[in-house]
Amino acid sequence: MQREKTALLSLLLMLLGLLILCYPVLGSFVNGFTQSRAIVHYSEKVEALSPEERETLLRGAQAYNLALQDNPEAFYRPELIAGYDQALNPGGDGIMAYVSIPKIRLKLPIYHGVSEPVLQVGAGHLPGTALPIGGKGNHAVISAHSGLPTHRFFTDLPKLRKGDTFSIHVLDKTLSYRVISIQKVTPEQTESLRPAPGRDLCTLFTCTPYGINTHRLLVTGTRIPDKPEADQAPEKGFQWPPWLTGYLKIGLALLAITLNIILIIKQARRYYRAKQDQEKGVSSEETK
Repeated sequence: MQREKTALLSLLLMLLGLLILCYPVLGSFVNGFTQSRAIVHYSEKVEALSPEERETLLRGAQAYNLALQDNPEAFYRPELIAGYDQALNPGGDGIMAYVSIPKIRLKLPIYHGVSEPVLQVGAGHLPGTALPIGGKGNHAVISAHSGLPTHRFFTDLPKLRKGDTFSIHVLDKTLSYRVISIQKVTPEQTESLRPAPGRDLCTLFTCTPYGINTHRLLVTGTRIPDKPEADQAPEKGFQWPPWLTGYLKIGLALLAITLNIILIIKQARRYYRAKQDQEKGVSSEETK
């Protein structure tokens, strides 16, 4: 009986370990699906707008960016420019655009602001920098977390190299950027995030190293010719990221080990029962 209890406890501990290991996989799957649905919802809202409504949103964003250029102090005090929350908000849910990075197979919705609630569900636009609509003299900055157990977000951003590309999908347009600069800076070093006269820039940034977050990784791209219309439509539904395959393989391997242990325990129990029955039979014959 004691052996059976020990075996059962070992099985329960292994199942608990399996659940803990699978938690990031399940969490990442759910979050990936949620992000994909947010992007599809944004695209549907944009498609439902009339050309006049899209033009109004675009002109409002352009006016906001011009106001930023005319007031450099707004880089540190974005509240000086009114209308931020209403700009580029076609769905009324705070999503202004979405970013896609082909090399790391990532698509994330971009929300207004970089508050913690925002960064728990997607990427955020840094207030005080240009809204991501392109244009000379504009420098949009997009931020996201790295290294979270159930959110990949910008975890794979360090894999980007100069010459790689990423895109900002805003309203019915796709703005393409080629990486020209990759830097690690301290939080106080913000000069690289400021606009450059005559240049159309966009920077992706995240905290680094994972869990320490003493520095910021800045991946800056310059505008290149945009993609054709055929490449602009987002893929619907959840897109399976390659890193999820590794987690799944580990989970399946542990599941197979657990099932084997269960079978071994069952066979052991049958063996001990058969042996006990045999001993009882021998004892009965000796008594007779």
